[in-house]
Amino acid sequence: MFFLIFIVASMAAGFVVQSYETMALKLEVAGYGIEASVPFVLFVVCVAILAIVLLARICIALSWCIYRVKCWSVTKQYDQMGRQFARLSVGNIEDVKQVVVVADKLNKLDRSILALLQGCASFRLGQYEIAEKYFSYITTKGLYDSGLGMWLVSVLKNEKSRDCKLRVLSRLCCVFHGNSWVSIFRLEIALMSGQWANVLTELKFISRHNIPCGHDVAALEEIACYKLAESSYIAGRYKEGLSLLKKARSLQSVLLYARLNVKLCHVKKALEVLESYYKEVPNNEVAVLYLEISQDINSAIDRLGNIAPSSYTGLVLMARKHIALKQYSAAEQCLKRALESYNYVQLYAMMLDVMVKLENLDEIAYWVDAMRRDAVPDMRWQCGQCLKVVEKWDYECSSCGEFNSVVWVE
Repeated sequence: MFFLIFIVASMAAGFVVQSYETMALKLEVAGYGIEASVPFVLFVVCVAILAIVLLARICIALSWCIYRVKCWSVTKQYDQMGRQFARLSVGNIEDVKQVVVVADKLNKLDRSILALLQGCASFRLGQYEIAEKYFSYITTKGLYDSGLGMWLVSVLKNEKSRDCKLRVLSRLCCVFHGNSWVSIFRLEIALMSGQWANVLTELKFISRHNIPCGHDVAALEEIACYKLAESSYIAGRYKEGLSLLKKARSLQSVLLYARLNVKLCHVKKALEVLESYYKEVPNNEVAVLYLEISQDINSAIDRLGNIAPSSYTGLVLMARKHIALKQYSAAEQCLKRALESYNYVQLYAMMLDVMVKLENLDEIAYWVDAMRRDAVPDMRWQCGQCLKVVEKWDYECSSCGEFNSVVWVE
């Protein structure tokens, strides 16, 4: 296209200068006279322009090739860096060590990006001081957000030393102090230290700024209120404890709320709260506390039985009532009803006790065989992380230390 334009322009110029072909241009250079016809001069000018344009195009083409090679090289390095970031979370320790080696070779990339990659790799390897140094090199704030904070906290969970965790979290607060999501680290420090007032403060800040923190904020807030109310209960500040449990929804919060009402002589209110919760979740611990604060045990058992007549807890309570009153036939019928829906060991043990009281040897043999064949473990508190069975609920597992992992297993 370029050559076509040049030829057309040259022909047009040739036609224009036809009438001037007899004219000549005279130049004197260093005492020498030079004479050239106008068409020849025009030809030389056109050739010079063509040469300049060709040279310019060659330079542009070479520059473009060099640019594309550099882009390909940088793109390849970015792809390689992306694979290294992927290795940080899903790879093993050897993979993470390889990340450090590869990161040293990616010298053409942005310094902040490399610092982020090297810092994350060092942190995953437990080299926290080295990671802190790399993080301090990051100048582009857009490179990190709350996702980085949650990832660092998740990696830090593998650290066994509690003191080390607290120290590292404190240092991370200093390194990333200019970011609102540092509250993630402050929240973890408060949780590990049992500073429940600080936990509530950080949760309010996180909710106000819509910062993802890796926790169920509502559940964590209720745990913090429960622990503060528990401290108030122990210290005898019952009204203060009640004010903290106004929105009690969990089992432990409801039980503590009822105990606080009993301490303030609001027994009727306590019973109403327990009945309301038992209607939705017929839990054994609710029933135990309900019977504990009731004046008439038998009437209380009947009341709970009417609220949830087919529940496991209700049937067990009725069976125990009949056994206590030596109404063994009624207890047997109640337990048979329960065994139609539930196969817990406790039911078989109670049935064997009833058969012993009735001196029914054939039935004893039958229920022993049934227990061996069909019985399953009783309901219990168990850690969902390490599966350790514990006696009562706590906000963290006493074995593995996992937060809010103890659940009621049916």
